[in-house]
Amino acid sequence: MFVSIILCTHRSERYEDFVEALNSLLSQSYNKLEIVVVVDGNKELYDKIQKSGIEVDKIRLNEENLGLSESRNRGMKKAKGDVIAFFDDDAVADEDWVGELLKVYKERDAIAAGGVLLPK
Repeated sequence: MFVSIILCTHRSERYEDFVEALNSLLSQSYNKLEIVVVVDGNKELYDKIQKSGIEVDKIRLNEENLGLSESRNRGMKKAKGDVIAFFDDDAVADEDWVGELLKVYKERDAIAAGGVLLPK
């Protein structure tokens, strides 16, 4: 299965959290995935990410702040995955997060899945 991870971000002051979240996604043991970043209404943050050299499969900018739900919807329009996963810009994924998520789809024929949240 090919997985698309939608990672939305908005606030410049959370840039370091965003980078940590993104690096945790780039370090996944399951590698048939793409990461779609949506920057919600913050051109300065978008430019910073573009210039940083961070490897992202797709990045888009909402010209105005549309909120998380609309940002996720716009990210899904860019996504090519069989499975779409949403990830927060202040979270850190275990290296097996995607692989474990896919087990639910494979073993239980699920149409949706959630995960455990643990504090940093």
